[in-house]
Amino acid sequence: MRSNKPYCLFKSDIWQLGCTFLGCFQRLEKDIPQIIKLLEVTRADFPDAPSHGSQCGSAFQ
Repeated sequence: MRSNKPYCLFKSDIWQLGCTFLGCFQRLEKDIPQIIKLLEVTRADFPDAPSHGSQCGSAFQ
């Protein structure tokens, strides 16, 4: 939304889902840090960046 590109419903839904889940699951950071990393990646300002997809995949490695 900050990039002046056409609005993408899917990307904004994923961003909002990441924000909501991160707020709900933040207390689980010690138990499942991979989930927190993944949720932080879903909240990226620029999800089209080349590193974004690899960050999502590597969150569970």
